Amino acid sequence: MPKWLDYARPTGETLGNATTQVDGLMSASDKQRLDNAQSFRRVISQPQDGSDFFVTLPTPMSTRNYNISPTQAKGSQVVLFECPDEAASDRTTTTFRCITSATLSNGDIIDFVVAARTA
Repeated sequence: MPKWLDYARPTGETLGNATTQVDGLMSASDKQRLDNAQSFRRVISQPQDGSDFFVTLPTPMSTRNYNISPTQAKGSQVVLFECPDEAASDRTTTTFRCITSATLSNGDIIDFVVAARTA
């Protein structure tokens, strides 16, 4: 059994990969960045994950300069998330670090949206 299970969302179960309808509300480049956001789900496997673990991106980012928005989709307790970008190893083009305020339970689910950022 793998240490953890990352998987892309199945067809019909997306968080943000649909075409964004923002006619005139934002620049074309900002709209394109939203349209290219990755959304995926992580199922927690304990005891390996603990409260400090790395998440593999389904598709590598072009740089390590991206925003991460975690949301608890299923959990036995409410936790806070932090995805630091302090050390070079905290965030790469293929993985990022996630720290939770408490140890999650086996089978808890976190949804992530990852999008490139500017400046």
